[in-house]
Amino acid sequence: MRQAYSRAYQRTFSGQRRTIGQQVAIGALVPCALALLIALAVYQLMHDHAELSHQVERSSQRVTLGQQMLISILDLQAGTSDFVIAGERDALTPYQQATDRHAAILAQGRQAWPEGTRQRRLLERFADLFQSYCDEIAEPVIALQRSLPPREQGGDASAQEELEAIISSQRSRALVDEMKRSSRQLIEHARKQVATRTERAELRQRQAQLVGIIGAPLAVLLGLLLVAAAIGRVRHGLQSLADASERVAQGDLAHRIHLEDSRELAQLADSFNRMADVWPSAIGRACFSIG
Repeated sequence: MRQAYSRAYQRTFSGQRRTIGQQVAIGALVPCALALLIALAVYQLMHDHAELSHQVERSSQRVTLGQQMLISILDLQAGTSDFVIAGERDALTPYQQATDRHAAILAQGRQAWPEGTRQRRLLERFADLFQSYCDEIAEPVIALQRSLPPREQGGDASAQEELEAIISSQRSRALVDEMKRSSRQLIEHARKQVATRTERAELRQRQAQLVGIIGAPLAVLLGLLLVAAAIGRVRHGLQSLADASERVAQGDLAHRIHLEDSRELAQLADSFNRMADVWPSAIGRACFSIG
């Protein structure tokens, strides 16, 4: 496996077809390409983090909408009851605030929850229940209470008992309980979304930090290793050429050298071998001339 890796490395970064300059350029481009990939990965992770954070914000707004729905239920019920008990117009303020807030909540909720989703159906169910409470409980009770003579004039005790019975009736409790159930289900679902998306956003942030912390030094280290490898191949080729020259100088005229580390070294080796081929005949002619 090591030999196979070495051959693949030689084919990629060295060889007779590449000059030393080209090998150094490849050694510089590879870490640059790696750094670019790391930067793109970090960018994508941070983009995902930003998108998830935006989704967390939207889910948090849905939690707030659900809480406002609960508040509207309490104000709706309390305003009606207080008006029946106190008989004063100011006691209707919570009821009026609840109806005004309900219209705004319904408009925002229809933007927050798309059609066809379970949450949208819960919202529409809440709106129907809210309207039913107003039509069946609150409005009739308020209208009847306004028709009664003031308390200080004696009023109508039986009518007052009838109003209180309507407010505390099973139908009234059922409508309020169902509205609360729908609101709490919306809040629970939105809170789960907040928790899930917050966890995913934090994970993307940690991944981006990890890629940046590990990837940058890795790219630098790879660049240093490739440049060092290129320098090592040049030194190895020059040393091989020097050793071959020394052997030929010592009389080993049959010694030849074969270098593939770069185009320049391959050319030097070829020139050396041709020169070594010429030396025996040159020496022979010189000896013949002397003789």
